[in-house]
Amino acid sequence: MLKSSITIIVPFLPGEEGYLSSLFYDLRNCPFSFQLILSSPQSFKSFHLGMNEELTHSLNKILEKAGNQFQYVQAGPGRAVQMNAAAKLSSNGNYLWFVHVDSRISENNWQELHDLLQKDSSSKTAWYFPLGFSSHGNRFKLISFWANIRCKLLGMIYGDQALLIPRKSFFRLGSFLEDLTYGEDHDFVWRFVLAGGKWKSFSEAICTAGRAYGRNWLKLCFKRIYLGFKQALPFMGQFLLKGAETIDFEEILSVGESDLADSNQAKTAVVVFVKTPGLSSLKTRLAKDLGKMKAESFHVLSCKKIEATLLQAQIKLGVSPYWAVAEEQALEHSLWSGFPVKLQSSGGLGERLHHMYAHLKQEFEQIIFLGADTPQLSVQDLEEALAALQKGCDFHLGYASDGGYYLFAGKSPLDKSLWTSIPYSVSETGQRFAKALKEQGRLSEAKKVYSDVDTVKEYSEVVDQMYRF
Repeated sequence: MLKSSITIIVPFLPGEEGYLSSLFYDLRNCPFSFQLILSSPQSFKSFHLGMNEELTHSLNKILEKAGNQFQYVQAGPGRAVQMNAAAKLSSNGNYLWFVHVDSRISENNWQELHDLLQKDSSSKTAWYFPLGFSSHGNRFKLISFWANIRCKLLGMIYGDQALLIPRKSFFRLGSFLEDLTYGEDHDFVWRFVLAGGKWKSFSEAICTAGRAYGRNWLKLCFKRIYLGFKQALPFMGQFLLKGAETIDFEEILSVGESDLADSNQAKTAVVVFVKTPGLSSLKTRLAKDLGKMKAESFHVLSCKKIEATLLQAQIKLGVSPYWAVAEEQALEHSLWSGFPVKLQSSGGLGERLHHMYAHLKQEFEQIIFLGADTPQLSVQDLEEALAALQKGCDFHLGYASDGGYYLFAGKSPLDKSLWTSIPYSVSETGQRFAKALKEQGRLSEAKKVYSDVDTVKEYSEVVDQMYRF
């Protein structure tokens, strides 16, 4: 088992999906689990609808791998803004790995990373890769030769060398500076050194496309050398005159860390009812308009978004998340490896809900049920439900815009007859269920009404909210 974990952050611009497709192919070969965060000025809706079949297939394969997580953030303009926005969404891992979209990751690169993650991380050591190029020719050999000599002799390291930064140190130093006109990565390298940190190089080069070095490549090289020294010299002078300032990188807590909630909340199960692509038909109405692959891709992305939310809730609220799968063959499916898995019973939806509620009530005081197609759900929605139960309510219900409900929370027993008497998947499901619950105890209702996703119209509404921060 690895001692350290990693979040991979990839900033990209509209029109760079071709590079992203190649990078995704490399990410599929990663030998360990990771959190992937994409950051772009374009909305997630534009990105998802614009994905071609190859990109969609690769992303699905990445997400189906055990332990992998995914986030997307719309941010910009400016690469520093994009990377900082993504870093704020990172889970409480040890390293942030900033990878340019046109980078290619080899088997040897993965092996070196794997070897590093097997060790305890150090907040005072950051890493970079020697620079290589996917393109061939003498100009690229010359550029990479200079870049790697520059790093070793002068400590001038840049972002296209895939900076691997301890997460706590990144936030302790204030992230990338967003008001610089250039060189936010190079600036951070020097601030890390002046704070007492050390940069180490992996042995195997990471390759980039070299797309900027066209006909006027020599002029561009001299310009970048000039700007690099202009930025580095003040740092070099400060380092030579004053040396490094010793900063306690461990002083800052990881973003999002907090104590677990009280023991009452720690006795709460949160159950997400899901179907598994390839084993059950899903999103059939949506597939008629978007195509089967893209509809299944949305389902997987939706589940991963809910998983990310529940991981935060697990830390902040002390809840115990579960997947409730519809298929016995899916009990050990890699897509559901993030949480313990429960098998839904046979029968209609009412019977399955009753069985799961009664089963979990033997172990937990409070139960929350969620569907898989409301990825806009937040930790605050779960906090609201738990607060209602703590204040004396027996049940809490969040209504869906189509007349159903997206969240149910309860702490009091419910007979099977109540669950099976409700007509599901109709416009009055939510109201009929609420009326029945009020006859059993005190009911509170969620402030927000969410859309679930069965049609293209609902897809458009939800996907705009899915990764809005």
